[in-house]
Amino acid sequence: MNLQRLLRRFRRELAANPKKAAVLGIVTLVAIYFWGPLIWKWLPGQSKPPAVAAAGIAPQPSATLAVQTVGKPQSAAGTPQVRIDWQQLVQWRSKDPNTVPVVLSDGQRDPFEQHKPQQQPAAEAEQLKAAPQVTPQEMGLTLTGTLIGPGCKVARINGRNFQEGQTIRAVKGNQTFDFTLVEVHARRVVLERDSERFELAIKDPTQSHSIELSLQQ
Repeated sequence: MNLQRLLRRFRRELAANPKKAAVLGIVTLVAIYFWGPLIWKWLPGQSKPPAVAAAGIAPQPSATLAVQTVGKPQSAAGTPQVRIDWQQLVQWRSKDPNTVPVVLSDGQRDPFEQHKPQQQPAAEAEQLKAAPQVTPQEMGLTLTGTLIGPGCKVARINGRNFQEGQTIRAVKGNQTFDFTLVEVHARRVVLERDSERFELAIKDPTQSHSIELSLQQ
């Protein structure tokens, strides 16, 4: 069946049944679209020979490695054998601009230097260490009474009531010191400042007001 005979038959089908001919034409176009490239590859002389993968290609020596050769026999391929000692490598590395250390500008911090905390000057530390500790008695604190009950311990200092854990601020002239009430006992209390404890007792037991409450079971 040649092409002209196929065309004449297609014209007769088109004249007899236009819808059927239209569907047949669409199917033919779709078949040509999908099968055309595949048939074209099957035709002789159209396919290209596959590329041969290159194997065994030795890397070309760079200009840096082009040094004088030692008087040894050459290989079968005619390439001279290159021998480099460690001193030559050190010399090349010293001349490489990528290995030169960077000079930091003034005020720039070295990222590889271990940061050390700023230490307090020795003179200032000695001055603070030599400063005498202030006691509650020197600041004029006076204990006049205590109240000890279940879950409640109160001390009366300088006319004010304080519970355990509260802070007592003492002011003398232009100096201010804070003491923490840590313990309340009968006729005495314990104050704390800068991790150092001080005991403050009632001076005149006859004028004290010390009360202890207890629950009877």
